[in-house]
Amino acid sequence: MFDYNLRWARKFKDNNRDLTSVNIIGENTTLTGTFSGKSIRIDGSFNGTIVVSGKSTIGKTGTFNGKLNTNDIEISGVFDGKLIATGIITIKSSAIICGDLIGSLYVVEKGANINANINTTTNSII
Repeated sequence: MFDYNLRWARKFKDNNRDLTSVNIIGENTTLTGTFSGKSIRIDGSFNGTIVVSGKSTIGKTGTFNGKLNTNDIEISGVFDGKLIATGIITIKSSAIICGDLIGSLYVVEKGANINANINTTTNSII
């Protein structure tokens, strides 16, 4: 088991990815509070405030409720709250979004469910 994980980590490190900076909230996991870091992936549930300098991902099984400040974000799951992004906001067809979105560039797939105030800005706001 550990040998496989070590080989997997080396593979990603060889591709110039640093696994130590990716924080994952797995399925069937619920967290409440404040988080800050380089990047995050939510496949479970998070309630609160997140501030990351890199990429945020809300997977198909992920739910977020609160305020999220990030560079880039990809949303495939449920987002309810306020999103501030300085980079690209990618909204997949499986996404369900409520709240306020503030960003400079949006990519939205057909079929996404969006009930939000959407603001576009060219300023760095994080």
